[in-house]
Amino acid sequence: LGSGFEDLSFPSKTMNLLAAGNAVLGVSRPPNDLSDCIEHFGFGRNFLPEDIDEIADWLVLFAENREELESHRRIARETAEQYYDQKVVEKQMTEAILEWLARSDQGEGVFRSRMPRGGGRGNE
Repeated sequence: LGSGFEDLSFPSKTMNLLAAGNAVLGVSRPPNDLSDCIEHFGFGRNFLPEDIDEIADWLVLFAENREELESHRRIARETAEQYYDQKVVEKQMTEAILEWLARSDQGEGVFRSRMPRGGGRGNE
C-alpha cells in the first residue's frame, strides 16, 4: 500500500509467515495493525520505509546471531498456534456470533425475527 494507507489493511501473508515460524520484517508507518501486532507479540520488527540502514542492521543481526533469529521464529510459531490457528479462530467467531445472537431480539436472532412471515420460496 502507498504511504498513509497502512491502517486500511493487514497483509494476509503475515499469517502464513507466522504459521511457518518466520520472523516478520514489517515496513509501515505506525500506528497500524501490522506494527501493533509485531510489537505486541515480538515476532519481528517494524521499520519505517526510509529506515534502510536499520533494516540492513537487523538482517545482519540475524545472520550473525542465530539464537536471536530462532527466538523470533519460535515466538512467531507460538503466536500462530495460540491466536491465529483455524480452530482457535473458528471457536472465537462461533462464540462471538452466539453471544451476539443471544443479545439480539430477546434470543430470537436478528435474522429470524426480521424474516417476512409466509409468502417467499417454499411457502407458495
